[in-house]
Amino acid sequence: MLRLIRMTMLFLTKFAFIIPDAHVNYIDEAFDILGSYGVPRERIFITRNSPDTDLLFAVGETIASAEPILPQCEHRLVHVGRLVAWKRVDMLIRAFACIKRDFPDAELLIIGTVRKTPV
Repeated sequence: MLRLIRMTMLFLTKFAFIIPDAHVNYIDEAFDILGSYGVPRERIFITRNSPDTDLLFAVGETIASAEPILPQCEHRLVHVGRLVAWKRVDMLIRAFACIKRDFPDAELLIIGTVRKTPV
């Protein structure tokens, strides 16, 4: 009976992976992992929109002993991204004004670039 349950679960898992038209993943190993469930290679897509965590940890160790750039702040909100209208950073700034009422020591740090469009 246990063997039948395991075989059924394996079949259902494989079926669940085969149903989607596409799988979007962040690692190249997805070809092997999803392929082992029978997902065709042409339905597996790898995106590079993921941080290299190994690099982040290495940099973190390097800067751990460095002097901080900003003073410590328990209520700092950081936005990182291109400063384009559709990201609505203006809404973030207005919302942050409400936060400042309850947390006067709060800080908003906006990091980004403005893409200049040709005129």
